[in-house]
Amino acid sequence: MARGPAKSFDPDKVLNLAMVEFWKRGYAATSMSNLRDVTGLGAKSLYDTYGGKRELFLAALDRYGETQVKCMFDQVIATLPADEALEKIFQTLVKIHRRTPHMGCLLGVAAAQLEDDPDLRSAIDQQYVGIRAALETALGQLAFKPSAPSPREMASFLLVLFQGANLVGRVDQETAHAETAILTARQLILAWRTD
Repeated sequence: MARGPAKSFDPDKVLNLAMVEFWKRGYAATSMSNLRDVTGLGAKSLYDTYGGKRELFLAALDRYGETQVKCMFDQVIATLPADEALEKIFQTLVKIHRRTPHMGCLLGVAAAQLEDDPDLRSAIDQQYVGIRAALETALGQLAFKPSAPSPREMASFLLVLFQGANLVGRVDQETAHAETAILTARQLILAWRTD
């Protein structure tokens, strides 16, 4: 069977462009027309390479997990002592809010606009499970006061707080609310520690 002509575009680059478009607009507000405009590809190329909008979004979520979530959480926690890793995560989140205050987080943007689609819910939840597990791993290596929440409870608290800060950051004109919440969470974690 003869193959068609080789693709004259970089599928990874196109996926990154689509990821950013979904990140800016959210899943529901991003049309195939938007995706054609941002990628410079025609509808046939997009459909032939990625399938429909839903499949492209699922691929973009995977890419986001690989390029944003894993870099932010898994790699930092795996390469630094737990206290340094958590500090780096807090500081990185603050820097992100200062640098790109209205982007938020693709996961939060997508979750806020979710349609009743089990596959989309599952894909987003898998990313959240990974973030929570990475945070719990780091927190589990630190010593806390007996009255402190468990590492799992703190990880859930931080996950929800980070997502809330990201969503508020999308509309907050001053970016102060999100940054204040992140730094307050940092102070709470420090106050619960015994070392």
